[in-house]
Amino acid sequence: MTRVTPDQSPDLLVAVHGWALNRIDVQAYGYNYAPTPYGFYPTMVTPAVEVRQYRDGTLIIDLVDARTKQMIWRGTATDTFNPGMEAQKAAEAVSKTLAEYPPPK
Repeated sequence: MTRVTPDQSPDLLVAVHGWALNRIDVQAYGYNYAPTPYGFYPTMVTPAVEVRQYRDGTLIIDLVDARTKQMIWRGTATDTFNPGMEAQKAAEAVSKTLAEYPPPK
């Protein structure tokens, strides 16, 4: 593929869509394995709660025939990432997604 200037007539158009959602994962632990006279069995302990905040992102890349306006290929990527890593994860997702083009016949 070769990028063309806006005044040239491209063969292919590229449409990129992406979004990210904030997520919270809560894990509650109310038991632990402890030794008993019969072996290791679950026993009640002081409950513990683990809270994790992250972002869940999706990227879609559409390749469209410029003449017919028909989509010829779609690539998608999804991943989770910590806040502040958006640019790095987006670049990785684009590279991984475009590595799948052209699709095998």
